[in-house]
Amino acid sequence: MARHAVVVLGGNSSKNLSWVRRVSRSLEKDFDTYSLEYNHWSDESDNQEINFDKELACLMEVVATLDSYSIVAKSAGFVLALMAVAKGVITPQSITGFGIPLEYARVRGI
Repeated sequence: MARHAVVVLGGNSSKNLSWVRRVSRSLEKDFDTYSLEYNHWSDESDNQEINFDKELACLMEVVATLDSYSIVAKSAGFVLALMAVAKGVITPQSITGFGIPLEYARVRGI
């Protein structure tokens, strides 16, 4: 029987990569862990803004392979997870969020 999986989503800034890796490492003893490294984190341009449509597609690819999963998310990653649930494209057993950037979401019309 497969272990329960946890998908880890960071905030908008590339500085969140270390947070994503630390959380994944701390959970991997008990869960299968997966994480998204957002496309703009490795972008050579000045674009330092998450592309929710692109990352939603990546998130859907990850969870399509999982039977049972939860999400641990921070800031913009929490917004991404909630958007995906609202659209009905992911169905995690649970979501644990660390900070929801209400003003960030409001300004972007989310």
